[in-house]
Amino acid sequence: TLWAEVTVMLLSPFWGALSDRIGSRLVNVAGFLIVSFAFVLTPHAPSLPVLTLFRCIFASGAASLGTTISSLLSDTVLRVDKGKGSALAGVASSLGAVFAALVLLRIPSIVVRAAVPRVPDPMVPVQCTYYTAALVALAGGACGWAFLLRR
Repeated sequence: TLWAEVTVMLLSPFWGALSDRIGSRLVNVAGFLIVSFAFVLTPHAPSLPVLTLFRCIFASGAASLGTTISSLLSDTVLRVDKGKGSALAGVASSLGAVFAALVLLRIPSIVVRAAVPRVPDPMVPVQCTYYTAALVALAGGACGWAFLLRR
C-alpha cells in the first residue's frame, strides 16, 4: 500500500542509523520480530484503517531488514567475495518468494480440506497462513540472533 511504502521510506534512515549505532544484528532481529508481530495482527484488523496501520507496522520491520542487508554482507563476507555474497542474498530472497508461492498460499486450501466437517469461521484459513508466516519470521529472527556476528 502507499502508506506502507511511505513508512519504509521514512524509517529506513532511522534503521540505518540505529544499525550503525547498535549493530546490524540487533536491528535485523528487531525487524524480524516486528514483521512477525504484524503477521499476527493483520488477520484481526476490524477495518481498513486498522489494516493500514498493521501494514505500516509490517513495513517498519521490512525497512529494518532491508537496511541491514548490505551491512550484514560487509560484516560477514570477505572483500573478495562481495559479489558472491550479494548473489547469495538475491537467491535467499527468491527462495522466500518461492516459499510464499508454494507453501504459504496453499495453507488456506489445506485448512479447508482438513476441517471436519467445515471451517467454523472463514477467517481461520487466512489466520493460519498469517500465523505460519509469523513463525517463519520468528525463526529468521532466532537464526539472526544465534548466527549473526555480535558487535
